[in-house]
Amino acid sequence: MILRDLLQEFSYKSVFNFIYKNFLKAKKLPKEAVMDLDIEFHAIFMSLRNAKQSSPEHNKIYITHISNEIDVCLFDEVKDEIFTLDSVDYKYIIDMEIYKAIEIDNLSILGYILYSIYLNNGK
Repeated sequence: MILRDLLQEFSYKSVFNFIYKNFLKAKKLPKEAVMDLDIEFHAIFMSLRNAKQSSPEHNKIYITHISNEIDVCLFDEVKDEIFTLDSVDYKYIIDMEIYKAIEIDNLSILGYILYSIYLNNGK
């Protein structure tokens, strides 16, 4: 599965609802803050959807568990190295294959990827 294909599979609202339920709801943010975050996540979502084709070479998006949390990182198959998502422009990952080392559904994968992008962009 490729990230570009996954973005076409789900509506933005379903992805934001997942992000809200799993990451934001517990923070008890004011309604205005949630609306601002909705706008930010929508911008990331649309930016990825509209990104030009990239050639990720030998890299994959890697989904795994680390310390009882789900982690999104990148995996270089040639060097056999895992590196952080913030080490590349997030639009570069649009055509990367997604490798999941854990059992997780596609909506959750997309939610975790978008939330990781958000966090890795200084939020």
